[in-house]
Amino acid sequence: MSSYMSIYFHNQFALNPIEPADIVSLLALAGSVSRPVGGWLADRIGASRILQVVFGLLFISTISMLWFQSRRAVEADLLLIMILFGLDNGALFQFLP
Repeated sequence: MSSYMSIYFHNQFALNPIEPADIVSLLALAGSVSRPVGGWLADRIGASRILQVVFGLLFISTISMLWFQSRRAVEADLLLIMILFGLDNGALFQFLP
């Protein structure tokens, strides 16, 4: 997903090639930082509960992208999606042996 986001921002919002790279870097950083939080929450609450909530929120935020037209709204929604991906990734590792 991260590899396509810079192309999407460049084509959809006519940004120069540097701006999408900055945006995608920050989004990837947000996902990476939220991963340990997902693991910590999975230890406290339970991985299956975290995954249920995160998948529900991912569904809603992904579908909501269909109606966003402004660059800032898309950036905010993608930030939420990347944070949720990080939480999901951190919680998912509790299921691995």
